[in-house]
Amino acid sequence: MTKWASVSTDLRVHSKRGCNAPSLNRDELLWNANANCSLVKNQLSLKLEAYDLLHQLSNVVVGINGQGRTETVYNTLPRYVISY
Repeated sequence: MTKWASVSTDLRVHSKRGCNAPSLNRDELLWNANANCSLVKNQLSLKLEAYDLLHQLSNVVVGINGQGRTETVYNTLPRYVISY
C-alpha cells in the first residue's frame, strides 16, 4: 500500500518589461509540481517532479545593448517529469 506523504505546486510569473517594442515585453507563467510517497513500510521513497506544466517558458532570450538587438536560443527541454 502506498501512502502519499506530500503533494505541492509552485506557481510563478516571469515578467520582462521596459522595452518600447511589444515583442520584447512578455509574461511567462511557470507552474511546477512535486509529490513524495513512501513505499514498503517507509523503507523506500519515491519522488516525482514536473516542471513547466503549462509549457510557457521560452528558450529564446532577447537583449538590447548599445550595438543592437541580440537573440540567444538555448537548447532546453521544454517540460519534463523526473522520478527518483
